[in-house]
Amino acid sequence: MILFYNILLTLFFPLVYFMLKLKIKPEELNERMKYSEGKADIWIHASSVGEVNGIREFVKRLHQRLPMKRIVITTMTITGKKTAESIHPEVKCCLLPLDFPFTIKKALQEMNPELILIAETEIWPNLLNTAKMRNIPVCLINARLSEKSVRSYKRFSLLFKPLFSAISLVLTQSEENAERFKSLKFPEVINGGNLKFSLRLNEIDAVTKREELHINENDYVITWGSSRPGEEELINDVFPLLNDRISDLRFIIVPRHLNRLDEVRETLSTLDCSLLSEDRNTKIIIVDKMGVLPEMYAVADLCITGGSFVPIGGHNPLEAAFYAKPGIIGEYYENCRYSVEQLKKHDGIVVSSKSTIMENILFLFENPDFSKSLGENAKNVLEVNKHSLDIHLAEVIKLLKQ
Repeated sequence: MILFYNILLTLFFPLVYFMLKLKIKPEELNERMKYSEGKADIWIHASSVGEVNGIREFVKRLHQRLPMKRIVITTMTITGKKTAESIHPEVKCCLLPLDFPFTIKKALQEMNPELILIAETEIWPNLLNTAKMRNIPVCLINARLSEKSVRSYKRFSLLFKPLFSAISLVLTQSEENAERFKSLKFPEVINGGNLKFSLRLNEIDAVTKREELHINENDYVITWGSSRPGEEELINDVFPLLNDRISDLRFIIVPRHLNRLDEVRETLSTLDCSLLSEDRNTKIIIVDKMGVLPEMYAVADLCITGGSFVPIGGHNPLEAAFYAKPGIIGEYYENCRYSVEQLKKHDGIVVSSKSTIMENILFLFENPDFSKSLGENAKNVLEVNKHSLDIHLAEVIKLLKQ
């Protein structure tokens, strides 16, 4: 497989390189072509913002336990890199080198890592193959695998089996995921629990923060986190109707990607809205700043997790749970299925849809006791599942010692 894969990469390299030059900035392409962060005892790869946030506490604790080990985090996206840079000042961050044999070989020579950790599940053939040739153990952390992916891997098992053998250990998010990895004959699989449950966010003075946002004590605040295309249109439809029923309604919208701000403002142009940076007292605040989603959840009376009312797969509903906030998520939540199922099991979230979102919001507004218990139940789910961090740390440190 590796030979065939690299022949294809070599044949199409000029075309791929030309397309990349058209799509991304020169400095970004240079970073992806040449690793330049120096030695890394532990290389951690987390694709984007969601994966980075999922391992945030794990990275902090790993650095605390092994302060002499140099840690480098690579990401696939610029936003993921920016998020990773906020984890710890001594942890270096850069974009993942492209999976060409010469870029990966050079990166591993420069790093010379003792261990490679990959968050969730990303299979990069040259990375895994080169690590195996250099006897560098690879561990998947917080790993998950869908039934659809299992079927695909089994269909091409002869191609993927050599790559799976390069992975020394898989620490899965749940027992269900562990069984899926075991069915693919990975060398060692352990249910480590979902690291996203080990979430540790900053404590927020909600009263002070609401004052900064010109939000009154009696205002009913709904924060829509990580909104995606199609969801702002939904907000545009339901907000006027909700505003007629909730006199002190305020909306905070946090787009998943800030490069969509113009698009979001255009969609909501008929409503009373402004950007966070404009510091105006409007019914709707559109957040145009990175890294403040937890603050916006902390000041809310109700939190809605975006990316779930359109077929994208949903984003992490646990940040709202950390602040014991009642939460709503859409029907498309396959990217965070285990988290949502745990919250549902313990009456800690409401699963909604485009057709029921207004009904669900009004029910929670009109039933404050139920709404409060929903948030408290969600917070308790985090407390019950926080052991995942200790399991991951113990197994990774054991792997390092070996």
